[in-house]
Amino acid sequence: MKPYLEAGADGFGLGSALYTPRMTVGELVRRGRDFVAGCRRIPPSLPAGNRSPPTAGSRFLLTGFQELFHQDRVGGNRGGKQSQGDMMRPIERPRSMAEEVANRIRHAIVEGDFGLGEVLSERQLAEKLNVSKTPVREALAQLRLEGLVNIYPQRGVTVFTLSAREIREICELRYALEEAALRHAIERHPEELARKLAVVVEAMEKAHAAHDERAYLNADTDYHQVFFECCDNGYLESTYTLYVGKLAALRTHLSRKPDHTRHSDEEHHQMLELIRARDLPACLTLLKRHIERVSLTYDESVSDIAAADSEMPGA
Repeated sequence: MKPYLEAGADGFGLGSALYTPRMTVGELVRRGRDFVAGCRRIPPSLPAGNRSPPTAGSRFLLTGFQELFHQDRVGGNRGGKQSQGDMMRPIERPRSMAEEVANRIRHAIVEGDFGLGEVLSERQLAEKLNVSKTPVREALAQLRLEGLVNIYPQRGVTVFTLSAREIREICELRYALEEAALRHAIERHPEELARKLAVVVEAMEKAHAAHDERAYLNADTDYHQVFFECCDNGYLESTYTLYVGKLAALRTHLSRKPDHTRHSDEEHHQMLELIRARDLPACLTLLKRHIERVSLTYDESVSDIAAADSEMPGA
């Protein structure tokens, strides 16, 4: 133990004293364990000449050996071998810069801060978010996969817009997914479904009373998400997640039509009552009308449909 203590005044010297070539991690841990135990046995009254002052290096190595010793005891690590469970534990990974940028831009599109079809500049986004262009470019590539932006070679990036045909197609897809999710949710978890929807409806009523349009629209998105939370089918839920941002942005766009929002609100309440009554056929009929009205409202009042139609292949 004495050579270890004498080397303790120098972190590098301590490392050299404890480690020799071809030593396994397990052997190093055992030496470190002995070193830690020896340090704990040094009486505080020991004359200064008989022990080295604790430098930053030695304190760092001592802390490291204490951590190694702890892992060795807790994880059952012996002879330098690491258990499979220890190796395969989840990695805590912070959100990358590109993910954070994508989240900010996605939120701005869904909330209506960027209009449908609006041109997005990589440079301006980078300046506004105080980042380089690289994470912005990566974020836009991700949002393109989600259908929230269009990227045109030599022309730049725009927020998505939908032609009349695309509106019809996305409404058909939405009904297919929500119809299946709602059917399974009513059959498998009717009480949980009704309870969660009641909470969302209450939030919608509060937002409506406070004239908080964004809170109402967020609750509207949550309402339909509950179908997938209660359907007990991960594939349906993950597929819906690919389009939920686009649907939320479209919902924001249509919120400027007062009649559409009023009818939508009434239908949310009616669906909840039908779910409580376990009336699946009536509930699915109402859901179909609820989704089809999105197509009708958009088709009747959105001026950019003609422009979007003209850009479709074969137009």
